[in-house]
Amino acid sequence: MVIRLTGNNFNFSEASADGSDLRFTKSDGQPLPYEIERWDPAALLAEVWVKVDTVFGGDSSHYITMLWGASTPSTGSGTLAAPSSNGPSVFDTTDGWAGVWHLPENAPDTVTSALYHNSVENANYGDDKVLSDGKTGMIGLGQNFTWLTKASVVPGDRIQVPNATSRLKPQQVTLSGWMQVFQSDSSGSEMASMGDNYLIRVDNFGIVRFVVYSSSPPYYVACYDSSADYVDSSWHYYAGSYDGKEARLYVDGVLRSVEPFTLPIDYNRGTDFVMGSHGSHKSEFDLNGNLDEIECSSVVRSADMVRLMFENQKTNGKLISIKP
Repeated sequence: MVIRLTGNNFNFSEASADGSDLRFTKSDGQPLPYEIERWDPAALLAEVWVKVDTVFGGDSSHYITMLWGASTPSTGSGTLAAPSSNGPSVFDTTDGWAGVWHLPENAPDTVTSALYHNSVENANYGDDKVLSDGKTGMIGLGQNFTWLTKASVVPGDRIQVPNATSRLKPQQVTLSGWMQVFQSDSSGSEMASMGDNYLIRVDNFGIVRFVVYSSSPPYYVACYDSSADYVDSSWHYYAGSYDGKEARLYVDGVLRSVEPFTLPIDYNRGTDFVMGSHGSHKSEFDLNGNLDEIECSSVVRSADMVRLMFENQKTNGKLISIKP
């Protein structure tokens, strides 16, 4: 779960300049893993991800404790315990996490390899193929993409995980993230795709699609939601899952489509995991818009989990309140 800190709910002057004295515990005092995505005391803004093992619905008495400054646990010798912000401890592979990209990174070129960190493990980092330096995001900083200056045969901005490892090629998969589309490319706007094997896209008619491919007839399944035009310059949370029996598409935490499909994903349609453009580098699916919090799991996330992630991550969400 993400916890947003601002000058209205937290006194940044009481904590260390980099947030390294921050800690979280359960109600019984047991420490909770956490990852600091952003800590900006000058702007009075921070976003911190905390691994919470249980969330009780409709229970306002459920709480965790945040410690900082003088309240931070020490080693017993009077010095603070070592900082413990750690992505892999929050997004643990044993919980089915395959890739999590927060996308705060930036570089003044389009050639920086492994610029975009993967919070799950020290692998599947994204290469910088992004000319735009816009960093608008839903949670902290995100990444802007544009195709407006590309040549007709050259892909536009993209983040490319070259030769993605098997972690991103599961037979059960959930792909999710936040996307904001300003204008469609000629065939659509890709959020993310593992080659041409599974993907989420808003097409050129404003229809959002989750597609999974196989090598045998009928070759693919497509879930779609045409209830709105999603080329609307608004942030939306998209999630698609496939369990070997059916594919599901969620939009803003709501299940929109279910389609039966029982074929394996053969992963013979491209080797790169790509954000903001097509996974096998077709040039007509480039994004003109923003992405944030792209996540991939090797398990099927339940409808309750998808709704929980949407409610927690959306702007002005009511799932978490911060009290002294």
